[in-house]
Amino acid sequence: MKFIIIGLGNFGATLGLRLVEDGHEVIGVDKRPEPVNLLKDGLTHTIELDTSDELSMDKLPLEGADTILVTIGEDIGTSVTATAFAKERRKDATLIARAISDIHHTILEAMGVD
Repeated sequence: MKFIIIGLGNFGATLGLRLVEDGHEVIGVDKRPEPVNLLKDGLTHTIELDTSDELSMDKLPLEGADTILVTIGEDIGTSVTATAFAKERRKDATLIARAISDIHHTILEAMGVD
């Protein structure tokens, strides 16, 4: 399966490496160069990209992904924005987003995201 993980903090990085270990293709995305460079040899591909920017989201290879995971945890606004852009572009892919608070969970649930 092909996964795109948006947000390569501790959770996203660990999840991505585990999925690669299990034989999956994983594209890791983060706006910070440090995790992108750190994980370039561990994940299938890494991309430095600001997913809260709508035009940037159009550059992601979302069309081939089976599952898109938004694991951004430090900024609820960025997480919700990236989730909305991903949902808008790939209605047929499984979309999972990490919630870091009750209100974040409520917003994601209202958006129809797992």
